[in-house]
Amino acid sequence: MKKSLLKKITLVIAFIIIIVGIVIFLTSSKGIQQEEFSTNNYSVKYDTTWKIKDSSDNGITFVHNDTQSTIDISIADLDSNLYGKTLKQIAQNVKNKVEKEYPDYKCISEHITYLNDDISEAYQLLFEDGKRQSLIQIGMYGYKVFISNYTSENKYFDILLDSVQTINSNFKIKYESIDMMNSRTIEETGYTVKTDDVDYSETEEHTY
Repeated sequence: MKKSLLKKITLVIAFIIIIVGIVIFLTSSKGIQQEEFSTNNYSVKYDTTWKIKDSSDNGITFVHNDTQSTIDISIADLDSNLYGKTLKQIAQNVKNKVEKEYPDYKCISEHITYLNDDISEAYQLLFEDGKRQSLIQIGMYGYKVFISNYTSENKYFDILLDSVQTINSNFKIKYESIDMMNSRTIEETGYTVKTDDVDYSETEEHTY
């Protein structure tokens, strides 16, 4: 009886040590550097626990080195059909599309949050499918729509959340990209969720 109890206690302690080790490994700032990436339309600072998977003038995708978690950030001109809509109404369009096309993803939380000095209010949607969680943040800057999608396995989601929020807060839309808005064709933004590798893109066109 005593041996059985001792074995259980030993297993619990070992489990705690492993979890603490993972947290320290993923969040330790030792040796972590800050880098900056910039295009004509935006700039972003990120720590080197993340690497750039893909980038363009209107968006960037990061992948975490150790967990393969992803952050997909994009900016797009506001579609003319959405002029006069509130931030919540725009966010609901995103929510409805995700839930319709990917029924395994359920929205478990939604609210307004602070993003950065340029985008003081962002609408935040939190989805989960049992194995992973996806945090979508949507904000407005002039006539630009900012969207950040962070997706991670459940066991890493909270550990990396502060790092993700720091990257979002360091994402700056350049003023010249706002000034050019009237001279460019306004395109509608779509959202595609790939649940196999948990990737997001903004290449689909649709009509609200």
